[in-house]
Amino acid sequence: MKKYLSLFLCFVFALSFASCGKKETKQDDYIGEGLKTQLKMLVMANLNFYSYSFVSSTLKTDDKKPIEKDGVKWLPVNDSLFASYDEFLTSLNVVYTPECVEKILQEYDFYAEIDGKFCIKADVVKAEDSEKWEMDPAFTAEIVSNKEDKISVKYAFKKGEQTKKQTYTFINTSSGYRLDKLYKLG
Repeated sequence: MKKYLSLFLCFVFALSFASCGKKETKQDDYIGEGLKTQLKMLVMANLNFYSYSFVSSTLKTDDKKPIEKDGVKWLPVNDSLFASYDEFLTSLNVVYTPECVEKILQEYDFYAEIDGKFCIKADVVKAEDSEKWEMDPAFTAEIVSNKEDKISVKYAFKKGEQTKKQTYTFINTSSGYRLDKLYKLG
């Protein structure tokens, strides 16, 4: 009996040391690894839309085949990221809430389908920047809040010597978590 009691006390003693030094996490702030990965992928997709489609640069075009419609010069999009305007819209809807997609397309109204081709207004085409914002791999995402329908998480980014932290809000929709807006880092 003494052996079992000693073994049990050693086990309890070892467990008490195993918990030392760890930051206590409230159950409300806990997010599983699978969901953390999903949210990080949404942030990375936002970063790609920011960098390659809307703010830092625009999608690549075919300058040799302009299309004119209603007095506006359009260039066909010739980019490996999206084969069609429908694919572009589908990708936006996977990352952002429907309301957010609507706002993005109103603010950045330079992409459209013209005569069955995915196009961009010629006067807004931007060349690719050499330096872009990247997620800081040394920073561990911090949960700011976790509610039933909304999670906010802080991430860090780097661009050359610059660093920036930004909190992203994810809305739980019937299709899964989506970002509530196009987050800009510039």
